[in-house]
Amino acid sequence: MKQRIEIPQIANCVTIDVGKNTGLSFWDGTFFPSTETVTYKGKIKGNESKYIEYMTDSVYDLLRASIKTNYDFIQIEGVEVWETSSKSMASATRGDLIRLAYLVGAYILVAQKFTRKVIVKTAPEWKSQLSKEATVARVKRINGLTYENEHVTDAVAMGFANVENIWLLKRVIAK
Repeated sequence: MKQRIEIPQIANCVTIDVGKNTGLSFWDGTFFPSTETVTYKGKIKGNESKYIEYMTDSVYDLLRASIKTNYDFIQIEGVEVWETSSKSMASATRGDLIRLAYLVGAYILVAQKFTRKVIVKTAPEWKSQLSKEATVARVKRINGLTYENEHVTDAVAMGFANVENIWLLKRVIAK
C-alpha cells in the first residue's frame, strides 16, 4: 500500500529531467510517483527543430493526459557548463549543451500551460555533488524502487530533493 506524504511540497507537482531520454515524475502525495520517459529515436544533429518539436509535443501530451492539469509547480532540470569537466566542455563544444538548453526553454513554455510556477534548477542545485550511482542508491533507500533509466531516477530524485528531511534520509518510508 502506498503511504501518503504528509508534506505537501511534492503532492501536486511534476519533476522533469531533460535530455534525449527525458524522464518525468508525476507526484500524487505518495513516495511512489508515476513516471514516464520520452525518447527521441532519430538522429538529433541536423534535425534540431524536429527533435525539439517531437520532445515538446510529447511532454505536452503527457501533461495534458495526466489526471491533474493544474500543478502547484513543475520543476525542470536546467543545464550549465562545468569548466572543470572535460565531458561538459566537450558537450558544449559539440553543441549538445546548446540543444539541451533549447529543450529546457521549450519545456518551460509547455510547463507554463499547466502551472503558474516553473522552477529550473541545475543538477548541483538540487543534488549537490551526488553521482548517478549515489542518486540511484538514495532513491532506492527512500522508496525501495529502482527505475528504468537514469533520467527517470533523476526526475524522482528531484522531487524527493524538494523535501529536505526526505532527501537527507532523515525520513525514509521504503518497505
